[in-house]
Amino acid sequence: MILRVVLSLWLLISSSAASAQKKPVAAAPPEPLVAGPLQKIKIVANTLLNVPAECSTGFYLDNDLLAFSIADGEARDDIPLSKYIVCNRRGEIVREYEKVLFWDGGPLMLKVNALNTLLMINLATGDQQIIDIDYPAISAFSFNPFTKSFIYSLGWQNQIMEYDFATRSERIVAKVPSGGFIMMSQISPNEIIYARAKISAYYKWFDNDPYISIQIPLFLINLRFYKEAELTKISRTGILLHFDTQQKELQFIVEERGFLKVLRSSDLKHPKMIKVSQLNHYDERWFEGVILHYSEMHPQSGLLACSRLRLNYKGDPKKNKFEIFTLESKNFSVAGGEIYLLDMQGNCLRLTDTRDKTEVVCDWNPKGDEVLYRDHKSGRFYIMELDLKGEFQKKVLEIDQENSIQI
Repeated sequence: MILRVVLSLWLLISSSAASAQKKPVAAAPPEPLVAGPLQKIKIVANTLLNVPAECSTGFYLDNDLLAFSIADGEARDDIPLSKYIVCNRRGEIVREYEKVLFWDGGPLMLKVNALNTLLMINLATGDQQIIDIDYPAISAFSFNPFTKSFIYSLGWQNQIMEYDFATRSERIVAKVPSGGFIMMSQISPNEIIYARAKISAYYKWFDNDPYISIQIPLFLINLRFYKEAELTKISRTGILLHFDTQQKELQFIVEERGFLKVLRSSDLKHPKMIKVSQLNHYDERWFEGVILHYSEMHPQSGLLACSRLRLNYKGDPKKNKFEIFTLESKNFSVAGGEIYLLDMQGNCLRLTDTRDKTEVVCDWNPKGDEVLYRDHKSGRFYIMELDLKGEFQKKVLEIDQENSIQI
């Protein structure tokens, strides 16, 4: 009897020790759940667009016309330019714009003319104006929605400039501790948000190759009280800017530790946090998750069409640990991509499931019932028509005829 007890204890201890030596197997991430109104959304049609294969990005001008960009050479100092073609749904080209430096789809466009100077065109009125600034040195640029002007910065200068194209004059609106702006946007008549990189290098012992650390904080500066405040840091998935036409305010989204952080220009102190940890997964050799560079907000509601991409690192992942995820980067190889819909409560709906394609979101149409997307592998563009069952279409977008673009 004693021998049997001793033998049983020995077997128990042996099995416990053996199980302790086994390495735990990582559980597969759970499939994201669909809940609420998202369950009612259905795909009505998926249409291939007949546009040139060399087009790289696209967006809606209105419900019938779409614009697509093509690389169009370089200006002086190797500044890349784009050519935009405007097509109808049959793929027929109705207008072309060459040597474009900047166009966000609105009525104003900056392009380089034959004399290699900067030309601003108002597409609504046809007016043209030469802009006398050193455009090859521009490091950040945006049109000001509150005045007839645009703001910009030059190179690593630590000042934000404003060019008033009504009076053809420029002025310094702000000076900050350092330059190197990556992006900027006016969110109110007296406030500007902007991002600038913080770069530091660390050398290991007997290693001539530095370990580069890059952080990209997002700042807010109040022009009336001249105070600067750090709002958040832009993660590797980028930042999404969206102007809410109903609320007349700008909202921007960044990722932060498994959440999407939604900040509105009217209330920056109380951001909304949306859980995306069920969609985003990090590993030493790959990343899979929502990349905000390739996501778009619904024009009339809190619905996000997002690209969930799988990117594999090339070479040593530590050397590009802080690089923002982009499909054009030489440090990542694209292994796959699907399109999801995400509401403001963290629920999601998978729209595509195609192993032979890598779908990337480009834009919503103004009515909010279509998503323009591109297959990164083939370079072809598609339109996905959705039936939202009225859940995310509370109000039809009103078009301002006076400021609409005439093609």
